[in-house]
Amino acid sequence: MPKHPLAFRGIMSGTARCVNARRPLTHLLELGERGLAVKVTRQCSIEGCPDLVRTRGWCSSHYYHWQKYGDPLAGRPSQEERFWAKVSKKGPIPKHCPGIGECWIWTAACYPSGYGMFYLNGRLTGAHVASWILAHSPVPRGLHICHHCDNHLCVRPDHLFIGTRSDNMRDMHSKGRGGGRGACGERNGHAKLTGDQVLAIRHRFDAGERGVALATEFGITQNIVSRVVTGASWRHVGGPIRSLDHPRRAWRTRKETV
Repeated sequence: MPKHPLAFRGIMSGTARCVNARRPLTHLLELGERGLAVKVTRQCSIEGCPDLVRTRGWCSSHYYHWQKYGDPLAGRPSQEERFWAKVSKKGPIPKHCPGIGECWIWTAACYPSGYGMFYLNGRLTGAHVASWILAHSPVPRGLHICHHCDNHLCVRPDHLFIGTRSDNMRDMHSKGRGGGRGACGERNGHAKLTGDQVLAIRHRFDAGERGVALATEFGITQNIVSRVVTGASWRHVGGPIRSLDHPRRAWRTRKETV
């Protein structure tokens, strides 16, 4: 049985395969009247679409919509649909204000700071900021979006409020969060020690133990031990405090007495 004239290229009449599979298929090769291959362009099978076929009888645009949304005629979702599809409304209830209800948690990408990120109007912004803009209005210049619930991942609109940076700092300090006077000692999230450990370090150092041994035992640096025993930090905690001109003198004084 004679082979088809195009069999050596794997192409049969009425069907076509691109020789280079990486390039989109925009035409068919069929046999003309004299048995020669003729290029026949095809349009997208979607009614009214003038673009050429890519695959499955659709153009690139309709094929992309079928891949992404399961329907070649599906339109691009709105910003609100994209945003709320990434939110879980079964978050925790804030302990300090349970009356405001559950947090709505952002489940997509986040900044290193812990806040969610979202592309809104072609610009990357915080998820909580995007939630405020979608629910209310754009944020005026110089103002910030703050949380009543103190949950960075929460994007529930009624858990947010707008204010200046000073308003945000006052709200943080009033809740005992952040650094400085608003959160000292164990209330500070960056604290390496507890009040009891600070007292133990001061008493043991005053009794003659070396700062190097104390630093190793408590898993801190010698500089932290020095600041503790001299009162440079944890001054609100009692215990013996060495009044030295410079913290480093504590180590020299200890070596001389040993």
